[in-house]
Formats: sequence, C-alpha cells, structure tokens
Amino acid sequence: MSKRRPLGQTLRALREQRGLSQAGLALRTGLSQQAISRIEQAPAGAMVRDDHLVTICEALGARPRDVLDQSAVSLDSAASRRLDHYLMWRVRQAIRPDTVDLVAGLSRQVAFAEQLRKMGHTAEALERVRAITIQLRPVVTGRPCDVELATVLLEADDLMAALTIEHFTGEVVRVVEGICREMAALGDGILGLDASECLARARIRLAEAYLVSGERRLLAPGLAASEQGSTLTRVPETRLHALGARAAILRRLGRHVTVEEIAEQIDDEVREGGVTPSSVSLVHQGLSINLAARPASRRQRGHERLGLAQDAYERSAAAYGADTHMLSLLHRSRALLYAVAGPDCDLEAARASAEQGLALAMAGEWRRTALHCQLVLDAAQQRQPLTEFPT
Repeated sequence: MSKRRPLGQTLRALREQRGLSQAGLALRTGLSQQAISRIEQAPAGAMVRDDHLVTICEALGARPRDVLDQSAVSLDSAASRRLDHYLMWRVRQAIRPDTVDLVAGLSRQVAFAEQLRKMGHTAEALERVRAITIQLRPVVTGRPCDVELATVLLEADDLMAALTIEHFTGEVVRVVEGICREMAALGDGILGLDASECLARARIRLAEAYLVSGERRLLAPGLAASEQGSTLTRVPETRLHALGARAAILRRLGRHVTVEEIAEQIDDEVREGGVTPSSVSLVHQGLSINLAARPASRRQRGHERLGLAQDAYERSAAAYGADTHMLSLLHRSRALLYAVAGPDCDLEAARASAEQGLALAMAGEWRRTALHCQLVLDAAQQRQPLTEFPT
C-alpha cells in the first residue's frame, strides 16, 4: 500500500493534473498565490483551514473527503463534524444573489450546486436547488417573463436530471419530485416559449422521477405528467424524451399495445428531424427494452431497436466525438436483452456486454447503469436469467 502524502502535496498534485499554475488556482479561488504556496508546502500532519480546503477542492473539481483520504491527515470526530457543518454553511450562504440582478445571482447559485453535484455532495446540491426555487417565487410574480429567467429554471432542471439519474435513491426521487412540482408551478406563472419549455421539461422530469421510484402507485400520475410534457413542448427533442418516458411507464403498466403505438409516434418524430443523433440513440435504447418486454416479440423487436440505437450513436460519435456515457448505456441495454429469461437468452453474451458497460459506468460514476450491469453479471454468475427488465 502506497504511503500517503502530506495534504499540501496532494493538493499540488491535483493542481498540476489540471494544468493550473499557483497563480491560476489563486485566481479561481480568490486566495493569494502566497497562500496557495504555503498550503502546498505545509508539512505532513498539518491541516488546512476548512474554508480554504473546500474552496481549493471546488476549484479543482475534487471532493474534500477524498483529498483527505489520500493525504496523511486523520480527522477526529470534532474536526469531521466541523468540516460537515462548514460544507452545509457553504451551501446555504455562498454566492448570494445580487441585490441589483437577482436572476444573475440565482444563475450563479445553480452553477455552484452543479459543482456540489460533481463533488458528490448530493444532499447539499438538492438543498441548493430547493432554495433556488423558493427564491424564484417572488421573482416570477414580480416581473414579466424574459429569457434570462426561463434559463435559470432550465439550468436547475438540467441539474435535477443529472441528480435523478446518478443518485436514484428513494429520498432523492422524493426531493426531486417536490422540486419539479415547485418548478411547474413557477412555470405556470410565466408566459412565452422558453417558459413553456421549462414547464414541459419539469413535467417530464417528474414523470421520470415517478418511474425510477419503483412504486406502481406513482405510474398513473407519471403517465399523466409525461403526456402534459409532450403537449406543452414545441421542441422535437423534448417531445421525443416525453414519448420515451411514456413508453417506459406504459411497459411497466403492461400496456404493450399502447407501447407499440408510442413507438410509431417516436419513429414519426425521428423522421421529421430536429433531434440530435444521441437523443435518437437513447430513445431507441429505451424502446429496445420496452418493446422486448412483450414475450412474443422480445428478442427480435428488441435487437432491431438496439441496432438503430447503435447506428444513431455512431452518427453522433462521428459528428461530435465518442460519448462514453452513451456507450455504457448501449452495453447495458444489450446485456439486459440477453439476460432476461426467454427462448434465446444468452448469459455469456449478456456477461460480456455487462462487463464493458460496468467498466465505463464505474469510471464515469453512472450509478444506475452500473447497478443494471451488476445485476446482469450476478445473474450470469449464478446461471439464472433475470425474470424481468429492471426499472
């Protein structure tokens, strides 16, 4: 086991990995270059001030506790609590809205919450988004719609999407559901295309939150939310995601004939154009599972859609470069198709795809994809096919 370095050396190594000079890090953190130098040269066992440690880690895109784990620093319970309390204080107090331009201040708070998400502080990120929606209430009622205001809502919605996908615990789903309701109510108070899109996306996000909750009683309201999102949006890309969410919920409800109808609508949307290849790949992946859930057509229909998903991904990669997240999802979908019990179940093929998907998902910290791949690997190891497709 390698010997742990002094904390200052760990921070210096991270800075150099990011290609930053001490002056560049000082500019990002607001600390002086001399302060950065002193911190990096601190002897083993020396502790950095809580606020300086968190500020530097944020600028380097690292988690404070991970940095401490890599360093020759041991936190007693009091120091650990102090760091936790400081992080929470930072969430509640940092980057307050400007008194002159409230919307610009809220936008910076969204950016700060996004940094918290990347650092792994899920609860703190959700706390910040919830606070943003509360602060938006008087803004919505006190000023007419403009693009800047709608953009803040859309940025917050993108952040919630990432949190829902990456951390799909019951508690996260409940919090995201509440925030979505708040955002939808805010959107109702704004007129204009951008605001309508915000409301549509909030409804779709609510539908996805209901779906990943795994609770059957939430499927009906989730279906209604996805239908509302599809009706409200004027953007083909958003409508495609709404249809994909509807298909997934209908599959869970056992309404396979309606899933077929939704698949035809999705094909019409794709033919009409106006959607990116990555979105086409993603929706075909979802259909590969949702159509395959019907036993009579499981493998054939599923693999037809997965082939279309692969083609769309290759077009996207050729135009925009490789997307490891999308590639991990492709491997996961292929693994699930082979792993579910049926006449042509192939656990070896499922295992091979799951191993590739799991490696990519672990590297990118995509928890939901990693969990599905691990389910397939466990099934392959036990030589017992899955009985149904997971949510």
